[in-house]
Amino acid sequence: MGKEKIRIVLADDHLLVLEGFKKLLKSAEHIEIVGEAMDGEQAVFLAINRKPDVLMMDINMPSLNGISAAKKIVQSNSAVKIIMLSMHHEGRYVSMADEAGASGYLIKTLGKEELVLAIEKVAAGEKYYSKDLAATTVQKVLNKEYVKENPAYETLSAREIEILQEIAKGLTNKEIGDKLSISDRTVNAHRTNVLAKLQAKNAVELVVKAMAMGII
Repeated sequence: MGKEKIRIVLADDHLLVLEGFKKLLKSAEHIEIVGEAMDGEQAVFLAINRKPDVLMMDINMPSLNGISAAKKIVQSNSAVKIIMLSMHHEGRYVSMADEAGASGYLIKTLGKEELVLAIEKVAAGEKYYSKDLAATTVQKVLNKEYVKENPAYETLSAREIEILQEIAKGLTNKEIGDKLSISDRTVNAHRTNVLAKLQAKNAVELVVKAMAMGII
C-alpha cells in the first residue's frame, strides 16, 4: 500500500518563484500542492482552512510578512509545519523564523533534491535547515541561542511593517491606502509611528534603516 501524499501550500509574492517551485515538485509524486498564496494573509487562511502538512512561505511578503504569518498560524493551534523561504543567510533571520514556530529554513537557491528532502523531513516532524547556512548559525538556533540583531519585528506591528515595505516601493500615502483598503490618514498615522520607532527623520532615512535591519 502506498504512503499518503504530503500535502503542501506554497506562499510567495513572486509568481515566477511559485512556478519554479511547482516545476521542481512536479515529478515528486508523493507531494501534492493543495494551495498557493501570494501574500501573508492568504497563507494564513490556506494554512488554517486547507490543513496542509507543510506550508512553504517566503519570509518577506505583502499584507503580512512571513514571520507574523507564522506566528498567527501557530497561535491558531494549526498542526501545519512551516518552512521559511529566504534569500538571507544571516543568523537573525533564521532565529526569527525559529522563534515564530517554523520547522525549517531554506535559501531560495536550493535545488530539487534538497527541496524534496526538506519537505519530507519537516512533514515527519523533524527540523531542516538549508545546507547553505553556516553550521554555527544552525547550531545556535537549535540551542535557542537566538541572534537578537533585529528588534524591528518586536517593536513594529505587522501593519506598520507592511506599510514600511510599501513606502520602500515609493508609493504615496494614497496609493498605499488604496492598495491596503485603508484611508490615507490612517497610512500617515502609521508612517509617523514608524518614523518615531526607527528614529528616522524622513522616508529616505527610514528605508535605509529598514534595509539595514532586514525588514525590506
